[in-house]
Amino acid sequence: MSVPFYKLIAVGENEYGFWNEPMICMKLETAYHYGEIAAQKEDSYGYVILEVNHEDWRIINKLVYGCDVEVYCTPQGNIKVKKK
Repeated sequence: MSVPFYKLIAVGENEYGFWNEPMICMKLETAYHYGEIAAQKEDSYGYVILEVNHEDWRIINKLVYGCDVEVYCTPQGNIKVKKK
């Protein structure tokens, strides 16, 4: 049985377009802490926190304002967030 980790993906938009900034956290509390910091940035829409296991992943919290985003997994296994 593998130990899960948490992936925080902060999202926003600036003059260069939509951006997302991923961060890996070993504790859920750490992901929430950095998510709240990221959400306070001027060009931020918010964040998504995911729990990632060896075989799957799930959304723990999605706090995004100002746009609609989609969380998806690429064929290579990378979890991404894009603006709808």
